[in-house]
Amino acid sequence: MEEERKMPIEIGKHLFYDLEEASKKMDITAKVLRKWIKEGKLKAKKVGIKYYVTEEQMLDVFRLEDK
Repeated sequence: MEEERKMPIEIGKHLFYDLEEASKKMDITAKVLRKWIKEGKLKAKKVGIKYYVTEEQMLDVFRLEDK
């Protein structure tokens, strides 16, 4: 049985990834992403019980480390 591939949600020009999708894209566990959200290192929006991040927000994590 094939694994169902999730896709980001597209709203206007923005793609929103839940933490599971973002963790695969960034090759970092969702647990680490939740920690970064709590620390303010990764900006995210919570909708219901899920957090969502954009590609830009994912890239910002690495930009902050370069400063």
